[in-house]
Amino acid sequence: MRANLFRMDFALKEIANRLENLFRIASIEEIEGNRARVEWEDGHISGFLKILEVRMGASRSWEPPVIGEQVLVFCPGGKLELGLIGPSLEQALFPEISQDKATHVREFSDGAKISYDHENHALKAFLPEGGTSHIIAPGGHVLEGNVTLKHNLTVEGEVVGKKSAKFYENVTDKKRSMQGIVDHFNGDHLGKHVSTVQKMT
Repeated sequence: MRANLFRMDFALKEIANRLENLFRIASIEEIEGNRARVEWEDGHISGFLKILEVRMGASRSWEPPVIGEQVLVFCPGGKLELGLIGPSLEQALFPEISQDKATHVREFSDGAKISYDHENHALKAFLPEGGTSHIIAPGGHVLEGNVTLKHNLTVEGEVVGKKSAKFYENVTDKKRSMQGIVDHFNGDHLGKHVSTVQKMT
């Protein structure tokens, strides 16, 4: 009788322990490939556990956690050694980056940030000092809407325009400037015909 009670008590404790271990909060201790060791809340270090990804089929993603990141670990059957490292939780070391319900934000470790405000329909991308972007599209690019460039533009191929182009300052190439051509035309070609032909402006 006592033996049966002992076994029942042990079984109940084991069930309770496994239920408690189904979901555990831990922090990333070490990363190796697509696996990582975590530090449990009691200070113990796990073996290498699998890192879950958002997608891993025909469409795939790869965004591993970093050392010190606080994560939620799913443990099938309540067995810690079978843990699967899941989503992250905010903490003092890595606080939440926004509480705006209308904005989706992705921030990277170097400070780069991409955000979309679905109330104002505004997409923004910010790169830190020295940041670059490179988009490869063999089929071409299509931009619909006005485009504003605040710095220099370098074109390595041809420039084809289907409508007129307006320039508010001088246009130059390696040999001459548009204003120079206009001045030359007005000065040399039209010099003797000012009264009958309107000069280029």
